Amino acid sequence: MANPTMPICGDRTAPVFDGRGEQLRQYFEDLEALFDNCTITADIDKIKYSVKYLKVDDVDWWKSLDEYHVATTAYDAFKKTVYMLYPGVQMERANQRRDLDAIAEKWRNVPITSLETLGNYHREFMMVAKFLIKENKLTMVDVELLFLKGFEDGFQNRMMARFTITHPNAYEDDPFSIKDTFANAQFLLKGLGAQATPTPLVPIIPGFIAPNIPVIPTPAFLADD
Repeated sequence: MANPTMPICGDRTAPVFDGRGEQLRQYFEDLEALFDNCTITADIDKIKYSVKYLKVDDVDWWKSLDEYHVATTAYDAFKKTVYMLYPGVQMERANQRRDLDAIAEKWRNVPITSLETLGNYHREFMMVAKFLIKENKLTMVDVELLFLKGFEDGFQNRMMARFTITHPNAYEDDPFSIKDTFANAQFLLKGLGAQATPTPLVPIIPGFIAPNIPVIPTPAFLADD
């Protein structure tokens, strides 16, 4: 099976950059996701595609960089130079512990009541958590404890009750892994979904109108005395 190809300009799957610096990081992230999916590995090809999806004014600006015209330029070096065209924009946002606290607090108040919201919380949380762990700003234990705080109190209690069944030998002060917490939440949310959509006892047929059934009086000889 052939590898997917990069989209043409204007395609709905093509990355978009409108010239604003605050959108630059998202543009490169979308672009690099396509590189992975389409197996684009050569730096010269990555640089070419970086410019391909821009508006005319930005194309001329990016092509004016010396790095664009040197065949041996590394893609990361070209990208770094592009960022210099947009003062104040960082290649990587300097995430802090408070950012992760804010994410957990936000989802605690949403709250998480479906598999979809659970997935959204997990993705947003881990995007910042991985950076903080990589930069040695948080330990894995810190992250595991904080992940659990993203669930409201009632749901947390249900999760802890189930952990006593699934992890009977766990120490009280040891945090559960994010993988285990996520799986526990999935189990409970699937149960909530099943309770929320009970199977009807009588099938409903669209357009069906029940006939009027006449009431037949009970014969006198069967009636109670």
